[in-house]
Amino acid sequence: MYTMLSYLPTVLLPSKISFARYVKQHILDPLGLSSTTYSYDVAKTGHLADGFTRQNINFSVNPFVGTPKILPYWSTTGGEDGNILSGAGGIISNAVDMATWLQILLLHGVKPDTNTQIIDADILKKVATGITVVNGATSFPELSPSIYGGGQLVSTYRGHEVVEHDGGVPGSGLVELYSGLTLIPSPGFAALVTRLPFDNLGIAVLSNDGDYGSFINQIIRYYLIDDALGLDKIDWNTSPVANAEFVINGSHIGLALTGIWGAGVGVTDPQGVTVRDRAEIWFDKV
Repeated sequence: MYTMLSYLPTVLLPSKISFARYVKQHILDPLGLSSTTYSYDVAKTGHLADGFTRQNINFSVNPFVGTPKILPYWSTTGGEDGNILSGAGGIISNAVDMATWLQILLLHGVKPDTNTQIIDADILKKVATGITVVNGATSFPELSPSIYGGGQLVSTYRGHEVVEHDGGVPGSGLVELYSGLTLIPSPGFAALVTRLPFDNLGIAVLSNDGDYGSFINQIIRYYLIDDALGLDKIDWNTSPVANAEFVINGSHIGLALTGIWGAGVGVTDPQGVTVRDRAEIWFDKV
């Protein structure tokens, strides 16, 4: 589905414009998102971060200690015409542009500094309107069942509506698939863009940790929501909401790296390390 999106403007529009150039021309440039691009060539002229991973980790001793290794950005072809990643996301950006993007989403497509409607509000409403049930039930009182619309996941956190999507292209170490059942490895980067429309709150969390980035993003996002809304803080060291465990060669090892996942989530990486949703969490080590 995502890859097919890359070809739609070229096939349907008389100009035969590429998807990446269409987005730049009709969304990025009008919104003033000058540090956001699909092009590696453009991004590398600035301060493009490298992802990183860890080698020689002894999981039974400390899962966070290892030899850091750079994971260079690997999707380098296509320039401003984009490439196979473009339809799925493939966007390179920074915190400043993400903050502006969140303002625009909260303002229903209006550019805040000019009060100009750039994206039709009905379009934003449609993509955030649930079509598919992702998690029909939840095991945690802080969460609700979740639904998936046209590219946005909708749920509630502690009674507050949340509209969001994570990103992992080229991704985080563990990227959630919205089946709610499986996570897949994807080296280098993780992003999580979340908005609470009824609270006028937007949060973007970006990480270049290829091993635990998506878990760390989840933790940071919920801590920031709690803080911004003045909610009682959840004790991430003991709460079952944050439970996860690694199973390595039959040994169960608790790790300080998780956010809130739906019941039954499992993760398997190529090394045979499996993450499940029950265990001890040591958040102080994150």
